[in-house]
Amino acid sequence: MAVSEQARLATVEEHVRGENARDMDVVMGTFSDSDHASVVYNGIPTTGHAKIRRSYEIRLNALPDFRLEVKQRHFSADSLIAEHVLHFTNKKGQPVEVPMCIVYCFDEAGKLSEERVYIDEARMMP
Repeated sequence: MAVSEQARLATVEEHVRGENARDMDVVMGTFSDSDHASVVYNGIPTTGHAKIRRSYEIRLNALPDFRLEVKQRHFSADSLIAEHVLHFTNKKGQPVEVPMCIVYCFDEAGKLSEERVYIDEARMMP
């Protein structure tokens, strides 16, 4: 049975709040308990809670003022697709905004089973 749009939205909102607050316990709490939970970043998969947590820590530490802004959300039968803007300050002290798309996939309990991130990394360079 598919998870309701409301339940999927609540999970994603909690996930984004956790990222913006740099609260890894909140972020990781939105993922499925399955050992197969994964984040696929521009086609490169990271599977398992410990590896996912470490990849988030690396990215968040690299961008100290990282902030995700949600622009649009779109629902499919079993996922939520979100258009975001990533905000941060680059090494030259300039503000940067990078559009990105994330496909959030869910397990039967409404937790994230997979997060597929698509971002133009070239726009992140100074």
